[in-house]
Parts: sequence; structure tokens; C-alpha cells
Amino acid sequence: MSEEQITAAVVGMSQPHASAHLCTLQTSDRIGRIAICDADQGVLDRVRAEQGDKVQAAYTDIAGLLQGESLLFSVCNLENDLNAAACQSLIEGGVHVFSEKPIGRTAAEVESVTLAAEAAGLKLGVAYCNRALPNMELARQLVADGVIGRITSIEGRMVTSQPRFRQSAPWLFDVERAGGGILSWLGCHYFDLMRFVSGDEVTAVSGMVDSLSETKVTVEDVAAVNLRFGDGAIGSLRAGYELALSGSGYAGGAYDSYLGFRGTAGRIVWRYDEAPLNLHVESSTEAWKTAPRRTFTFEQPDDVPAYGGQHGLDFVHAFVDAALGRGEPTANGRDALAVTRIIEAAYASSASGRQVEL
Repeated sequence: MSEEQITAAVVGMSQPHASAHLCTLQTSDRIGRIAICDADQGVLDRVRAEQGDKVQAAYTDIAGLLQGESLLFSVCNLENDLNAAACQSLIEGGVHVFSEKPIGRTAAEVESVTLAAEAAGLKLGVAYCNRALPNMELARQLVADGVIGRITSIEGRMVTSQPRFRQSAPWLFDVERAGGGILSWLGCHYFDLMRFVSGDEVTAVSGMVDSLSETKVTVEDVAAVNLRFGDGAIGSLRAGYELALSGSGYAGGAYDSYLGFRGTAGRIVWRYDEAPLNLHVESSTEAWKTAPRRTFTFEQPDDVPAYGGQHGLDFVHAFVDAALGRGEPTANGRDALAVTRIIEAAYASSASGRQVEL
């Protein structure tokens, strides 16, 4: 299949990220035709009217989509309780799948989809798009080069607006539909970046989670998780739907986020709320002797209407390359499974009061 002939689909047009994923495919010069799929015909009609440039077909079920289109891949973007089954159907239809995280509600669901894709020889990507941020790519390289020595601790924070500001997606706060709360939906990105930058896996988890907001929810909206990594580092993530001042709607949420890696020879810090995109690095190694403290800034183009801007587009293009037989996705089903197991271990630890080994 030549790049000029690539046809892609977006399954699930009602989920919070649907329009962003569609914008990415619209922006990509490698996608020639887009099909959309959703059970709600009204949603399909609205999307085609508003974003109909490359959208040339619409279907109300996956069976019709598979019968009507010759797809290279599909973005799978349904609510958590529906997404894993949809991924399975696409894989059974011979289609590579780029799934919204966390793929499914449970590790068992994520593992089932991952094994199905592997058995079929198909690529399964997961939308941990922050891996493609240039500062995170640099952080990973600096760690691999020994700039901060052996990692001793990793610290993350992902705090965002309270549930009352996010009611445009109420299913996110229903444990039966979402599977989990702040850890499953947003904290997951930070667990993934900890693994990605350090190149290490989590071996033990202890956590405390609770639902403490004034809005009644059945998922955790406050969490504190401690981690032990295979090479000995101790990690932590503080996460919560807690900020009392925020814009309304899913896209208008405020954030208080941070990620830091400390080692025997220095540290690496990303402060989310600083602009432009940054990376602060300290190193006591000989190669950094003349300038032991450095700040790297990354000017991102503001005219790329893709999910995550240029880095998000690059992330999807890497998946397209993988689907065409050139390399592997930047984040795959095994990555999603590792993160989901960390989160489930945090829930189990909170319930039992004991550390959980992985």
C-alpha cells in the first residue's frame, strides 16, 4: 500500500479526544481518506458537517466499516468499557490499531488485546504521545548517556481540575465504565514517562487512593503512589482532580504538573507549566564541568492542528511507519499493559494497606 493510498478510520467520535485524533489525521499529508464510526448517527452527521475535508465515509458499526473500507489502521477511541472489544474486532478484521489509552478497563482486557494483535502480526499502538515530546526524548538520551549517573529517585505530579469542571465526560467518573480515575486516565502518562525515560520497570507498588471531591464520583480523585524500580530507584506520583480554579469543559482544565529524575551525578526536571517547552538538567560529570547547570528550550510550531501539535503528529507518523512494516510503534500494547498493572497494583495496595510486588 503506497502512502498516497492510505485510508484510516476513527472509531468512537463521542470520547473527549475524538476531535483531536481526527484533526491529526486531517493534518497528516500521509492520510488520503478517513472513515469515521460511531453508534450515534447524529454524531456522525455533525462530524462530517464540521470536519468533512478528508472524511469520506461514516459507519454506525465496525462490521460495516470493515466491509466498506480497505483500512491500513484505525484509531480506536471509545469509552474504556467499550474500547477493548472494539480493538479486538478491528484486529480480527486485519486492521492495525492505534488505541487511546488505557485500551481497556483492566490489565486483563489490555493483555487480551495485546496478545490478539501479536498473534495476528498486527501493530498495536497506544496514545502515550508525550513520549514524542522533544524534551522527553532528550531526557531519555541523557539518562542513557549517564549524564545524571544511576537514577536514585523519580518524582511526578499530575494534578488537574476538579470533577465538577469535567462533566462533559461523566463516564470518566464511573468506575464500572472507566475502570479507574485520575491514575487510569491521566496519571498513566507519568507512569509511562517514568518507564520511558529511565528505561527501567516498576517491581513494587504501594499506594493510597480515595474519592474526596464534593462531586460524587465512584473513581479515585486523589492518589499517592510509591514505586520501586528494578535498578533500585524509588519513585512517587502524586495525582488528583483537585484544582478549584479552572476553565469548564474537558479541554479547559487547569494543570499543576511536574516530572523529575534524580541520580548520583545530577538531576533532570520538566516543569509542565513553563513555556516554552523546557528541560532543566544538572550534572557533576566531567563532560559537564564547564556548565553543570543547563536549560534546554524547545520552540514548538503553533500552526499544527494535530493532537499534541507537531510532536503528536510525529507520534502518529511513527505508528504509520510501523503499520507499513518500517519499525515499531513508539508506545505499544506491552507499554499499556505495564502501566495498567502498576495502576491496578496501586488500587490493590490501597485496599489492603500492603505493598504489591509486580
